[in-house]
This record gives sequence, C-alpha cells and structure tokens, in this order.
Amino acid sequence: MRLILRAIPAVSVMALTAFATADITGPTPLAWRWAESAKISPSGTPQFHGDDVIVAVGGRIYSLNKATGNMNWRFPSGEAIAGSFDNGCVVAGDVVLAGADEKSIYAVDINNGSLKWQSLSDEPVTSNLAVAGNNVGFVTNKQTIRIIDLNTGTSIGEPFKEDSLVHDAIESFGDQIIYTTQRGKLASFDTGSFKTKWDQRLNSLKPTGNFSIFNDRIYVNSSNYLICLRASSGSVVFNENVGKDLIGKPAANDSTIATLTSRGELMLFNSNGRAMFGKGIEIGIPFGSPSFVGSNVAIATANGAVNLIDPKSASIIWSYVIAPITTTAVNNAAAPAGGPSGAGGEGGGVGAPGGLGGGGATQAQAAAPARTYTLVAGTPAMSGNSLFVLTRDASMLMFDKDLGVDLTPPTAELLWPTPGNEVAGKAPMEMIFKLEDLGIGINPDSVKVDVNGKEYIHRLSTDGYVSVLVISRGANAQIANGRATITVTAADWLGNTMKREFSIKIDNSLPPLGSPPKTTTQPGGAGGLGGGGLGGGGRGGNGGDGR
Repeated sequence: MRLILRAIPAVSVMALTAFATADITGPTPLAWRWAESAKISPSGTPQFHGDDVIVAVGGRIYSLNKATGNMNWRFPSGEAIAGSFDNGCVVAGDVVLAGADEKSIYAVDINNGSLKWQSLSDEPVTSNLAVAGNNVGFVTNKQTIRIIDLNTGTSIGEPFKEDSLVHDAIESFGDQIIYTTQRGKLASFDTGSFKTKWDQRLNSLKPTGNFSIFNDRIYVNSSNYLICLRASSGSVVFNENVGKDLIGKPAANDSTIATLTSRGELMLFNSNGRAMFGKGIEIGIPFGSPSFVGSNVAIATANGAVNLIDPKSASIIWSYVIAPITTTAVNNAAAPAGGPSGAGGEGGGVGAPGGLGGGGATQAQAAAPARTYTLVAGTPAMSGNSLFVLTRDASMLMFDKDLGVDLTPPTAELLWPTPGNEVAGKAPMEMIFKLEDLGIGINPDSVKVDVNGKEYIHRLSTDGYVSVLVISRGANAQIANGRATITVTAADWLGNTMKREFSIKIDNSLPPLGSPPKTTTQPGGAGGLGGGGLGGGGRGGNGGDGR
C-alpha cells in the first residue's frame, strides 16, 4: 500500500468532533491522499462506519481511518482475490458487502475485515449490490435479478427474469429492489413476494444509471423529462419537461433537485419540480452524476476536476483538478505549427484539450505532460466536514477545512514555446502555460499574465491551461524584438500566491510561432475536450476550437 499524505496537523479529540457537523461551504484543502494498485478502475461511493471510510479497490476491500487515511484492515489480508471489485461495496450493519467479477459475493466483518461468508453466483455479477431488508439483490449478465440472504449468503428463490436487458445500476427501498430496463421500464421487485410490485413505462432510459432515491421519492431522467415518483407505489408526483436531453442520475436533498444535460449544464429545481433559474449552469463536460455535499452540489468533469456549485447563487464556488499519481511525457517533435484544433486523447480515454489553430513554422519544443489529471471514479461522498473522492487511478482524496493544511502556492510552467528559445512575437502566436495546485486548487480570478510589464488577455481552461494569443487585429499586441519577460501570477483559494517569470528571445524576422503541433496527446491550449469511449479501444475525438 502507498499512503500519500499532503498535510495533516496533529489530530486531537476536538478535531475529530468536526465530523459531527456536516457541511462543506466552499474551497476545502486536501488533508490526505491514499493510493493502491489496481488493474481495473474502481467504482462506487465511499462507505462510512464511525471513524472509518471503506472502499473496494482492485482485488481488495480497505478500511481507513477518516481523519488520517491510515489503514485499519484490508480484505483479503494476504493475496488479493483472483478478480476485481469493480462495482464498489456497500455497508449493511456490521457487514461490508462487495461483488467481484469472478462471480463471488463477499461479506466481511466491518470491525476487523474477517470473512463472514462467501456466495458463489452461477453467473457473473454485473451490477452494484442493493440491500433490501434482510436480502441482497444484484444483476447478472443473463439479464436476471438474483437475491441472496444478507446473513448467510444463501441463494433465495429463482432468478427473476425480465423481458429485456436489466441495467447494471439498481437501488433499494425497504424490501424492494428498484431497477430499470432497456425497454424503458422503471420497476420495483418485492423481495418478500418475489413479484413485481409496480412498474412504469418511460420514454427513454440510459443504461449508465438514470435514477436515484431520496427519502421516499425516486428521481429519474427520461429523455427531456425529469420525473419524480413515490417509491412505495410508483405513482407520479411530477413530470417536468426540461426541454433538453438529460443524462446521468438526478440528485436531491430536502429542498433542491439537481440534474445534468448532455450539453454540460447543471439544472436546478425545487422540491415541486419547478426550475429555480431560467437557464442551466455551464460546468463543462460532466463525468458522472451530481451529488449533494451538504447544501452544495458536487460534479466531476472530464478535465479531472471536482466542482462545487452553490444552488442558491447558481455559481461554481470551487474547482479542484486531481493530479495523477504518476505522469508521463510526450515529445513535441518538430512539425509545422498551426492548423485546426488539437486531436482528442488516447483511445478509450477522454480526449485531451485541443490546441488553438495558428499558422506556422517548424520550431522544436520541449516535452510536455501528456496527461495532467486523473478522473473521478464513482460519486464523491461527504462525512462530517470531510469530502472523499475516489479516482480512476485507484487513489482516494480527503478534503477537510479543519484537517487539511495548505501553505503552498500554485506552480506554473511554460509549455509553448520553450523558455529561452528564440521565436517570432508576431501573429499568429500562442503561449501556453500549465498551472497546478495540489492543495486546494487555483482561484481563476487570481490568474494574470504580463509581457514586459503589460497585462495580456488570457484564457484559462478548467484543467489549468492558460493560453495567450497574439493574432491579427487581436487585443494582445505583437511582442517587440529582444528579450521578453513573461510574468505569470496565480493564487490558490486560500490566497497563497505565486509569481513566476519566464524569458524568451523575440526575433520577428522568423516565421510565426503559431500553436503547438497537433498530436493525439498534446495538452493543447484552451480548446475543448476530445471524445472517445472510456473503455478500451475507443478513439479520441477532435478537440474543440477553443471557443
């Protein structure tokens, strides 16, 4: 195991009582980061039990102390299981339950990590586990819902077969298993009678998860409609036409409902289903569904960020880009600059930001990081004043305003052109910087770029890239011949400020610098994110044009 500690002050009894009051109201510093190795990216939501947080990563289940990130136990304590826990885990009383891709369901003692029972399914387990009373339900690859006993793992009854594909995201309400199907059915399966209790036919249901349960209400996205139903009976409470394609699962608390559009807008509604604002809040390309952390909404985006939105002001009050545990680099080989936007990222992944077009010369530049973020896995979860975020590189971050300490300012690197190089300062020219802050994130209002003492207009992407453009008839003036001093200023959300200077030599008799060469892994400037599937084998799409 690797445990990466960012900053943890001495933990006193008073500090631990911070977990008793629950709210995260704004930017929150990183307290610790824990990491493990895994062949498959984890999923699910961190689970909590007293002072502990529990996650399933790779072939093991881990219990960590919430305040320090130190491990209490792991299961198995020796060699990991042959498969992976790729759908997370769930806590039921004093038991931690997790399904593995090698057909087994494991029940582990929550206090010491010892095995209570193991149940072998006839078919691969493809969904999360849902605890319904004294029973546990899950979906298999044969489109069936299977039920086992919570206390013994013994199979109960015959597998429940639907008339179409059952989606791999299920929930429970009392003794009911709530599920959806490929043919647009939202239904309740009663684990006592082994019969369908109710069902509703909806227009469209996406397979990646489309509903959530809060108190006794089910909130579901169906095409352009946000629908609320009573979990006990399936009767409709409201059916609101949003007028936009909705994705993921809605999230709800006592007063607000949050959901996302396919265009990357957060839509907010009151408990009666009425829109709170005339238009959505643009958050970029969403990666997963929203969740409530205290009174605010947390959303992960495809640039590796966790974003916190205040539903009262409809504003993003915090954004933190998660750096990968390890980074790799690619070489910006000599090639003509300019042309269209940069291509998307590696196959099967999220496309990297596209570079800005420009004309150009052949100018060799230094290596730049191919990927400067990792993606959130599952749903961020809150316990007390702490926010826990599981990532696709098998690490977990804990943010806490009392336990986290950040005295370090952001860092800045000039990626294009290489510092010290001799280049043309005439149009078209682009300078690209990478800002990073591992403690709490960068305050976008603090970023400033000066060239020879004069402020230049810049664009800051949500993943920390700063682009400064010199174009014909643009706002930024051509840079004069001679040595140019470029000063970048940035502060984090706590006010820790960095000011860094870079020098380049300007010779306007050279061909225009343009933008970085177009490659499939070039970080690029302020362009949009490429496409590409999240599974293996997908191909990156083209990046945006920077608008």
